[in-house]
Amino acid sequence: MTLASPLHELQGYIVVSRGPGGVLGLGGYSGDADSLNSRSSGAVTNMKRARDIARRYHDLPIPSEEELQLKAMQ
Repeated sequence: MTLASPLHELQGYIVVSRGPGGVLGLGGYSGDADSLNSRSSGAVTNMKRARDIARRYHDLPIPSEEELQLKAMQ
């Protein structure tokens, strides 16, 4: 079973970290940034910034904010 990427969530927070060889690590999705900060070693950021990092620095095919909003309204 494949889980949906948290990068498709419109709001919330996620832990972003850099793995060996420059691999982008994503995990720990939550609606509460403080709870993530207390139990993670990576950088906690909002979902919009996480998608920007994934697109800009790692060339991942992440939908735009507009596409995600349209999909959420369907």
